[in-house]
Amino acid sequence: MIGILSGFSQEKKPLKITIIGLKDAKSTILVGVYRKQDGFPEADKKPFKGYNIKPDSKNSALTTITDLEYGEYAIAIYQDKNSDSKLNTGMFGMPKEPYAFSNNFKPKFSAPKYDDCKFVYSAEKNDISITLLD
Repeated sequence: MIGILSGFSQEKKPLKITIIGLKDAKSTILVGVYRKQDGFPEADKKPFKGYNIKPDSKNSALTTITDLEYGEYAIAIYQDKNSDSKLNTGMFGMPKEPYAFSNNFKPKFSAPKYDDCKFVYSAEKNDISITLLD
């Protein structure tokens, strides 16, 4: 009986991300999930995984990610208001579209570092909330 129980493993829980502060209910939200080695959040580096989310309400969106292994990640998101699949920036590289990072990190004068935004995704911590910045 002990041998049978030792092979038992729980089903992996998906990562649930709630995005708050949408500026409209029509624009797609692009979500980039990065590992430390992926060059977060450099514009010329691709995320480990990328997702496009259609908002499900006027003010928020919820997505469930099922294809990530448990581990440490950082997330960068933006709402693509002009549908060109890139984060548009203005003078000094400041984003012109709503954006956000995991841990709700708010950059002051430069892009955040991975360590500012990293979080651990596990069976116990599988639900995060991120608020968009203007």
